[in-house]
Amino acid sequence: MTDRSKFVYVVNRNGKKLYEVAAAMGISPQSLSYKLGNTYPFTAAEMNKFREMFPDVTPEEFQSIFFAAELAAEANA
Repeated sequence: MTDRSKFVYVVNRNGKKLYEVAAAMGISPQSLSYKLGNTYPFTAAEMNKFREMFPDVTPEEFQSIFFAAELAAEANA
């Protein structure tokens, strides 16, 4: 499960637009919207493109963006 607010925060913090991120990932803005809404998951390739586009994102921040549900489950275990 993706944390939409953290994803958007990183994009805005770096002065980018969501349509630019979608293009860099090789998907349409509509597909990005579905993925941010957790209708469809991000692929490993798309997550890697995100890392390339935003090298300032720490591994912890990356995990909290793309694996929010898993981290929450671990915290509650």
